[in-house]
Amino acid sequence: MFYLVWHWHILWFFRVALVSFLFATAIQRKLFRQLPFFFTFIAWLAAFGIIMISMDYAPSITKAQYDDAYLVDTAGETALSFLLLYELLCRRLRDYPAIAEIGAHTFRVTAIGLALLAIALAWYIPAGSPVPLLPIQSLMIRSIRTLHCGLLIFIFAFCSYFRLPWRSRAFGFSLGLAWYMGSSLAINALRSQLESWEKTRVTYALYFSNEVACIIAALIWLAYLLIPETESDEPSQPPPDSDLPSWNQELRRLS
Repeated sequence: MFYLVWHWHILWFFRVALVSFLFATAIQRKLFRQLPFFFTFIAWLAAFGIIMISMDYAPSITKAQYDDAYLVDTAGETALSFLLLYELLCRRLRDYPAIAEIGAHTFRVTAIGLALLAIALAWYIPAGSPVPLLPIQSLMIRSIRTLHCGLLIFIFAFCSYFRLPWRSRAFGFSLGLAWYMGSSLAINALRSQLESWEKTRVTYALYFSNEVACIIAALIWLAYLLIPETESDEPSQPPPDSDLPSWNQELRRLS
């Protein structure tokens, strides 16, 4: 089991270094001008990654203090995740104001519906771990990720239905978020059912899998951040059954 612990810590250090490099690249590419909430999200991941590693190796830090920092990290990441998802949707709809109103309203309704679904899942499928604190953490993260994944599916479905063009960078960021949040949902669902009092091979295998998933997401974001942004990724021929300018004109007439 020692090799799992060792490799997990290596991946942890690598993930924090990679996200820090991603943050530095985001500064260099001036991402804060295009997607300020996504930029803040990356900054949060980088900062708390360094903080959590420092606390883990600091002999003066107690487990209770580490758990409190973990909850602060989770709360901040959760809030920023909702903001950046809304930001991605608004950025796709900014050239189509009439559809933007429909999209924003539907986004809010979908968020409420998904929140009710997450609460129902937490109630009817409780955590199976015997460790007192872990059911609370895992249920919380599982519910949050259910919301995140559902909202991401809504964004992709909404843009696909209206055939909204995606810029390469925005699509890549959304793709990385889908991987990051989907893998986190799966891992925390397993952790809530399998983690025991003592850390076993399963525990460290889940830790290992979580680090790998985060690294893959960071690599996706970095790859699309380094790709030169194109002015427009619109298809050369407009789709025959979804003329967005006509949609806007007609919706304005009816409103």
